[in-house]
Amino acid sequence: PAGAPFLLMPSNVGTTRLPPPYEDDLVRRDLTMIVPVRAGYFRSSPPPPGRHVHEVAAADTCALLDHLSIARLPVVSFADDFRIALTMATIAPERFSALLACGAPMPATRPEHYQRMTKLTRFVVMNAVYAPRVMHYLGLMFFSLAKRAGKKRFFQTILGDSKADLRVIEHRPTLEAMMRGSEIVFSQAHMAHTIMAAETTANFTGDWSGNLRDCTVPITLFAGHEDPFSPYATVQEFCAAIPNLKLVSFPDCGQLLFPHFDVILDAVEAAAKPRLA
Repeated sequence: PAGAPFLLMPSNVGTTRLPPPYEDDLVRRDLTMIVPVRAGYFRSSPPPPGRHVHEVAAADTCALLDHLSIARLPVVSFADDFRIALTMATIAPERFSALLACGAPMPATRPEHYQRMTKLTRFVVMNAVYAPRVMHYLGLMFFSLAKRAGKKRFFQTILGDSKADLRVIEHRPTLEAMMRGSEIVFSQAHMAHTIMAAETTANFTGDWSGNLRDCTVPITLFAGHEDPFSPYATVQEFCAAIPNLKLVSFPDCGQLLFPHFDVILDAVEAAAKPRLA
C-alpha cells in the first residue's frame, strides 16, 4: 500500500487483474496499482445524462487521486481506455508523468486505416460511427454470448484473428486473471453493455489525432504486430508523424501483451520513481 502508485485503466473488457507473477512483481518493485471502476461498471451508477463518457471518467479518476492524496503518477491503459488516459492528460497534464498504452487504437482518418482492420473490428467501428443506436444491442449480444458459452470461449471469439492472443489465452494463470478481472463488466449477475456501448461510440467518433499531437505528457505505445484491434501498420504511421509518440513493439504478440509485461512494468517503475530511473 505504501508503494509508488500508478493507475491501470482496464478497458471495457475489465482487465483489472494482472497474472499472479506480475502482481508478485509489483510487490518486489514496491509499486501500488490503482484500478478505477468507472461509472456504469459493476455496481456503480451510470454516467449523468448529457455528459461525455470520457470527461466523466477523467473527472472521476482525478477526484479519486485527490481522495488518495496522489499528486502525480503514470497511467497504464489497456486497449480503448487510452482515450480516457489521453483525456485526463489533456485536462490535467501536471498530474501524469507518463501515458503507457498497451494495444491502443489510433484514429481512423483514412480508408487504409479501415482496410487494415479485421472484419470484426471494422464491423464494430462502422456501427459506432454510422449506427450508434445499434451499439447497445451489440454489447448485449457479446455479453450474452459470454454468459452462454463461457468467458474463455468469448475471449477466443473476439481475439480469434490473432494466433498470438489465442496462445496467451491458453496460459491458465493469465486466463484466470482475465476472467476474475472481467467481473466488473460481465458475470452471471451483471452486464455493463450500456456503458460499453456509450464508450465504444465515443472512442471511434471524430478525428482525435490533434489530441495526440498536442499532448504534453510523454506517450509510449506498446504494440503487438498481430493486434486484431489496432493494426500495427497504423500505429507505426502515427508514431512516425507525431514526435511525442514512442513505440515499443512485440512481434510475437497481439492485443494481449502479458508475455512481455515485465517491459511495461519497467516503464511504470521509471515513471513512478523518476529519481531511480
